[in-house]
Amino acid sequence: CRDDTKYWTKGSDRVSYNTVIAAHAAVGTLESAHKAEELLQLLNQKYMNIIANTNSINEKEVRDDLKPDIYCYNTIISAWLNTGVVEGFDRAEWLLKMMLNKESANTNDDFQTIMESADVKPDNVTFKSVIHTLSSSGYPDRAENWLDIYFENFDKDSDSIHSKDKSVIPGGYLFSSILRGYSRCENPKEAERILFKKDEYNEKDPKIFANVADYKEVFGAWLRISDPIESINRCKILLEKMLESNEIDGCTMPQIISCYNMIIKGIDKRGDVPKEKIQKFHGAIKYRLKS
Repeated sequence: CRDDTKYWTKGSDRVSYNTVIAAHAAVGTLESAHKAEELLQLLNQKYMNIIANTNSINEKEVRDDLKPDIYCYNTIISAWLNTGVVEGFDRAEWLLKMMLNKESANTNDDFQTIMESADVKPDNVTFKSVIHTLSSSGYPDRAENWLDIYFENFDKDSDSIHSKDKSVIPGGYLFSSILRGYSRCENPKEAERILFKKDEYNEKDPKIFANVADYKEVFGAWLRISDPIESINRCKILLEKMLESNEIDGCTMPQIISCYNMIIKGIDKRGDVPKEKIQKFHGAIKYRLKS
C-alpha cells in the first residue's frame, strides 16, 4: 500500500490489518491491546484520507475493502478482554458502550472520534465475548448488566423475543454463563436468582429455560456454603422444584436421581449436616420420587 493516500492498492486492506490486530489481541497484555487500537486508528485514518480523495477511486470498493467493520471492533474488544485485568475489562465495556451510544464524550481519548463516527453496532459475538469473559473472571454482576442491555435490543411487545437487529440473538447459554460466575464466586443466592430469572424468560422465548446443568451448578454452590442447615434446605427446595417442573430440558428421572446422588455425596463430604436433617431430606425426596 503506497504512502500517498491519493492512491490505494489491494496490498493492505481491512482483512490484512485485522489479521495483525488479531495477533496483538491474542498476546493478552495491555501493551498489545494498545497496539491493536493504534492499528485500527491507522486503518481508519487511511480510509478517511482515501474517502477525501475519491476522484480516481471507486468509493464503494474502498468502503468495502478498507473501512473498519464489526469484525475489527470485536477484535479490539477481545484484545482488551484477553488482558484479564480490570483496566482491560473497563476499556472493553467502554468500547461497547460507545457502539451503543451509551457513553458520554471523553475529550482526552483519541479513540473517541473514531468510535463516534463508526457506523457499526454490536453483534452476537460482541455481547457474547464481553458477557462470558466478565462472568468467568469474577464479575458476574457486570456480565448480568450487559445481558439486560442485550435484551434491550429486542422487541418486548412481541409474543416472543424477536431481534430488531437480526445479528443479535440472545440465548440461554448466556444466563448459564452468569449463573456459573455467581456460583464460582461462592454466591449461591445470586446463582439461584439467575436460575429463576432464566425460567422467567421462558415465557418470552421457549428456547430459554433452566436445564439440569444449571441446577447442578446451583446445587454445588449451596453445598459449599458454611451453614449446613441452609445448605441442605436449599438443595431440598430446588430438587423438589425440579420434580414439579415440566419445562426443564431433558429433565428425565435418571437425571433427577443423578442430582439427588450429587447432593447426597456433597452432604457426606461436608460431614457437618445433622443426621436428622439428612434423614428428613431422604424421606421427603424418596416420597416425591415414588409419587
